[in-house]
Amino acid sequence: MLKQAQAIYLKYRGRAFPIVAYHPLTLSWKEHRCGIKGALAGGYLVHFDKCYYQRAKQWYKVKRMEEGLLKRLEERLVITEQRYRAMLQLETDGKP
Repeated sequence: MLKQAQAIYLKYRGRAFPIVAYHPLTLSWKEHRCGIKGALAGGYLVHFDKCYYQRAKQWYKVKRMEEGLLKRLEERLVITEQRYRAMLQLETDGKP
């Protein structure tokens, strides 16, 4: 299958655009340039949208990781404070 695709590509590469561009029934070259510019602009917009979507997904992951970290830190702080208070209580109760 790959060899067949390569053979077709080698047979027709570089022919499609010149045939369309110089065909007598096609639009003028100026109109082709406008079409090419529009295609490039459309491709750029699609690329921008894909990149923005990927970045938004990444921001969401980072935000969730940060929230999880802060939650664990708060839980750890509560446990540490409870242990510290218990230790102080033992020290004060043990002394006459």
